[in-house]
Amino acid sequence: MANEQYEILDWDVELDEGDDSSGFKLLEEGYYPFTVVGVKKGFTNGKPSYPCVDLNLKVGVGPDSTTVSDRIAMHSGMKWKLAQLSVCLGVRKHGEKMTFNPSEIKGLGGWVEIERREFEYTRGEKAGEKGYANNVARYIDPDDAPADGKPQVKGGEVKDGGETADDEW
Repeated sequence: MANEQYEILDWDVELDEGDDSSGFKLLEEGYYPFTVVGVKKGFTNGKPSYPCVDLNLKVGVGPDSTTVSDRIAMHSGMKWKLAQLSVCLGVRKHGEKMTFNPSEIKGLGGWVEIERREFEYTRGEKAGEKGYANNVARYIDPDDAPADGKPQVKGGEVKDGGETADDEW
């Protein structure tokens, strides 16, 4: 994903106990508030390659929050997700025409449904093992967001998340 949110470190960087974790948290499936903290335009891997928007979302509340990435390919098969995101963020009403401009959504927020995506590691010491990643299932219409403003977990056991699956894109 985008490295533009990282600061450059000196060779003699000081480390402390807060640096021991990658910061990745596997969320329980459910509905969470989010804020768009990063937006980057890019291209999908594969043939054909499509323009895409890579979103970094701060999902959750306080110390229970984590960053979740979502990649939306800019092709007709994904217009529904762009429309869903636009309504969720409050920049568009249902049925309204608009031009989607990803550079204008950083800092906006709403509600998102998170599900777990299972994948298989393809390289490294975990090659062939299963892993899990947070996946954006859908962006929630503001009218359907939890009324109490608290995350709504679907339940179930939290599985060991390991690392993110960015290499699977």
